[in-house]
Amino acid sequence: MSPVLVNAAVTVALLTLTAALMGATGTHYFVTTAGLPHFIMGFVFAALAVWHGRPQRRRMLGGLAVLAVLACALYRRFPIPDLVGAYFVVHMFRDEVYMYLSRRASFNPATVAAAGEASRTDGTLAPGLHRAWLAGRILIVVALAGFVLGRLAVAGRVRWQGGLFTDPAGHLTGSTPLDLLVGVGLVLLLAMVSLTSTRLLSFLHLPVEAREFLTLFVVVAFAAHLREATLFLATFHYVSWYLFYGEKLRARQAGITGESLPAARRVGFWHTVMNRPRPFAALMVCANLMAIAGVALYLRYPSALGIMASGYEYAYFPYWTIPHVTLSFLPRR
Repeated sequence: MSPVLVNAAVTVALLTLTAALMGATGTHYFVTTAGLPHFIMGFVFAALAVWHGRPQRRRMLGGLAVLAVLACALYRRFPIPDLVGAYFVVHMFRDEVYMYLSRRASFNPATVAAAGEASRTDGTLAPGLHRAWLAGRILIVVALAGFVLGRLAVAGRVRWQGGLFTDPAGHLTGSTPLDLLVGVGLVLLLAMVSLTSTRLLSFLHLPVEAREFLTLFVVVAFAAHLREATLFLATFHYVSWYLFYGEKLRARQAGITGESLPAARRVGFWHTVMNRPRPFAALMVCANLMAIAGVALYLRYPSALGIMASGYEYAYFPYWTIPHVTLSFLPRR
């Protein structure tokens, strides 16, 4: 099954379960709580990779950090959440393109890095990888436009009562039957896109590799019409990265990526975590459990632990998202 469909299904299940157990506000705390390990570990992994890399990459990381601070200051002056959402869509879609290329290239980083080259004569570029790279770049722009149009539609929509969840600010259309119809329609549309025949794609002058990105575009366009689009897209992104990184580390351990797996005794704790599936999974489970314990304490003693609001209150979420997205533009190699 398409990874996009798997990620979307897991995302819907997580958010629906959270909303059913904790109400609409529970989904806000779910996204911020799950986001803390993702953001913090992502920064640690990036910093370690840069620290052991070329000095030029360190300077680039410093420049992006300054840019992130300036972007946060700009958001503080002009707090427009949908602009942050659009910024995040570019980040999410770009990462999904990278994940797709990595899977097609058997997680070989050299092959992925060469995907943007139109021709290779050394035989290292997998068939269709350049077409997938090009289709992904084009559809990033298409997805961004779809997200913006969806948010404009939401901005002009009346807040009806009686939506799928009890909070009228957290549902799709405001009408439970219509919400369910839209959900069924989304499932059918995703299935149709994911099963589109190669003949139809050729008729549309689209490479077969574009199918996965078309499916992702449908997900983004659908999420854009949710009252809280970032809740859905952020959760989708968390799920996608955990599943992808697990695949990548299992492939690396199996020795099918073209990379050698460093010995743990020579590289230390962090490199072991970054290169072996079980230590990575154990670290992320522990990090998420700590985040859950933190939000439980914060909700139990909000006054005494007011300093923790910056990590768990949804109003502060953009100040985590903006640096995360900005620093992700550092080249991976």
